[in-house]
Amino acid sequence: MKKYLILFQLLILSFVSCTREEPEVTGFDLNYTNLELNIDSSAKFIATFTPQGAYERVEWGSTAPFVADIDEYGTLKAYNIGRTIVRATVQDMVKECMVEVVPHIYTSGDEVVLDGTKELFGVDERTRVRADMSNNVYTANGSKKEAGQISYAVYKNGVLLYNLHTGGANSWMTAFESSGEDLYTAIESYKTYEARYESRVYKNGKLYHLFKDNFFDVGIRSLAADGNDLYCGGYVYNGRYGATLWKNREPLYRFDDGSDMVWVKSVAVEGNNVYSLVYSNNVSGSKDVICVYRNGEKIFQTDSYTQCTNLVVKDGHFYLVLGTTNGAEIYADGKKTKSLAIPSGSNDFGISISEAALCGSDLYVLGAYGKNPVIWQNGEPMYILPKDYTNHESLSVVP
Repeated sequence: MKKYLILFQLLILSFVSCTREEPEVTGFDLNYTNLELNIDSSAKFIATFTPQGAYERVEWGSTAPFVADIDEYGTLKAYNIGRTIVRATVQDMVKECMVEVVPHIYTSGDEVVLDGTKELFGVDERTRVRADMSNNVYTANGSKKEAGQISYAVYKNGVLLYNLHTGGANSWMTAFESSGEDLYTAIESYKTYEARYESRVYKNGKLYHLFKDNFFDVGIRSLAADGNDLYCGGYVYNGRYGATLWKNREPLYRFDDGSDMVWVKSVAVEGNNVYSLVYSNNVSGSKDVICVYRNGEKIFQTDSYTQCTNLVVKDGHFYLVLGTTNGAEIYADGKKTKSLAIPSGSNDFGISISEAALCGSDLYVLGAYGKNPVIWQNGEPMYILPKDYTNHESLSVVP
């Protein structure tokens, strides 16, 4: 009889446990309300329910899955630059999170910095930095060797790729660009025994073009690769500086307005169009002139600015940033669109601009205000790096 009584009690307990109801969900929250991600990164969304111990299935969704999409388990993956809203639905309750997918940003200073915050590896004051579309970071680190010669060590993600031996004590890297899987480097040297300058362009560590002449000094200041063609912009010196754009090693266009110094500062190629940003300065008249040429024909000119970034071209439109020490403006197709905002709370004075890059529909400008390197997004300060990052001359931004 006792045996049957125990079985009867177990049966009752089993019935009670099977019919117990979970607490009804009356509310829930997400672990993110705003989120910023880089391309190819991910985040895990977690819902917490009220009351404690309650549980309900969450339906996840993204308003722009092309930018970032979320699976049924709450894992969000970022794919393209832009904005989306992650929406979580429980019964008739909805919670949302604004998500922005931003490009990777790299800058050199006392250290190489990723996205304005994360240290990668140490470098020195001669460092140039670039990044490719696969988020590989390339650095070229110059140092003096025996007999005062300058050597540049080129690294990929902190691992040595090769050394570029310039063979002279007076040399410097003037252009450092990545294109697909290729890395191009321009080094200008002063040959003391010949009393002239020459420029060497390297492709993946091997000499690609040598620019020199017995009567002229040649300086390469910008590079742009297009398939098997390499466009090199710079100057030829013959008593004064004359701007020249080379296609491979042959002169393609010459630009000369009669000023004391004229050189090609930036080159961009899109389709059949070759764009050149030409800067000139008349020392005697202290006048700076900035021009944009398309296939050798002038399409824009201003003499109101003393600074300019590189030329950015996309879908037939060209962009650049022009400025003085008092401020800078964004130009699109030769028309002023917006001024760079001064970082709030800054007591420093003087603005300088170094580089611009277009990622999706957003224009990023890299430079400094006072001693603080700054990265602007569509004219608004996005990152302000610490004061100890004083070398803002070499910056890179990629999607």
